[in-house]
Amino acid sequence: MSLNSMKKYFLLTFLIALFQCFGINLQIGNSYEWALEKSSEIVEITTCPIYTCKPENVSFTEDTCVLWDEASNSYFCRPCTDSSKMCTNSSKQNSTCSLPIPPDRTGQSYPGEKCYSSDDCDPTVTLSCTKGVCKGLSANKACSSMFSCNPGLICNSNKCQPQTKVGSKGCFTDYDCENGAGCNVTDNLNFNANLCIKYGTVHPHEIITSCSNNFSLLCEYAYCAEHNDVFVCTNQLKSAGSIPLACTTKGASCTSTSDDYFDPPFSITNENSCECAFTASGNELYCNLFYGDDPYMTYFKKLLEWLHSSDVKKCNAGRRLDNWCIHSNWDKKNYDTLTYYQVNVNYYPFIQKTESCVLNSLCEEGYWMYRENYNKDDDNDDSSAAFLALSILISELV
Repeated sequence: MSLNSMKKYFLLTFLIALFQCFGINLQIGNSYEWALEKSSEIVEITTCPIYTCKPENVSFTEDTCVLWDEASNSYFCRPCTDSSKMCTNSSKQNSTCSLPIPPDRTGQSYPGEKCYSSDDCDPTVTLSCTKGVCKGLSANKACSSMFSCNPGLICNSNKCQPQTKVGSKGCFTDYDCENGAGCNVTDNLNFNANLCIKYGTVHPHEIITSCSNNFSLLCEYAYCAEHNDVFVCTNQLKSAGSIPLACTTKGASCTSTSDDYFDPPFSITNENSCECAFTASGNELYCNLFYGDDPYMTYFKKLLEWLHSSDVKKCNAGRRLDNWCIHSNWDKKNYDTLTYYQVNVNYYPFIQKTESCVLNSLCEEGYWMYRENYNKDDDNDDSSAAFLALSILISELV
């Protein structure tokens, strides 16, 4: 399961409402014209847009939340005054406050996922909505897809059969293993030769059999690399400097610390990693995080907490990392925490030195909600819709 797949669904479906309103502190005597003059000076030396709170002497229409000024490459913004609305932003355009549109989940839920009627369940892989959960095929029923089988089962030899337990042999893919484990394939022809290993438990420099784009969920620190013709997990590779790590050119590469176990020492280079932060200065750029950086490890450990929980067993084999299945089966406190951590790491460079007025102007159901409320226990169904809205909003800006 690649990191790209995780990012797309979680985010990935991803992620984020961090859009504008990055404050500029207008002192007495400062004016809108002054702000434009200064921002124009910055634009000459950088391609990064400027994000600042609405100056007092600039008029917005009633529902305007973002004013785009092409001449200065600037976004001027303010929070929506109606708490039921959110700022639906588009790149290089004025934006208005509007009521959020809940995602339509008709026909999109798989076995083990939340439903309110059978219409919510994917008719190609589910039989019915029973007690609020989509039901699929039970053990030993004929199947053509793993997505048709109930949680705990995999479609093997055209029958829904139990997944292989951690520490036992019998797999070709991660899906063959119970949801908290992955398959360490040593023999591509012999199903019973391959071991199911608990995610996140292989220590640095221990051998694994698969390493995709230097990432493996089996590894303690997520990174892996080739060494003496075999794949091994690496040490905790971090940014090569204190985070947030500043960079100078949008799209430039950033490099990690190295693991001296390898000869030559191994490090990771992230291409196109340098990003513009959403700030009022317009000249702040930072590198994306590496998996070994503390914020990313916080997210990764929380993801492993989900994968090692009893609740992950309520998901279909192929949906263990799907946002909707996690939302359906984990309590809101844990789900919001995981979502906030994911949002934070994926958009880490964009939100450095971001003033609170910016985040507050996004929407109550966006990044700020996860930052302030991810540790609340109350149960409601708003968080999934908010997360989807969040990903759309941020994708329009970057």
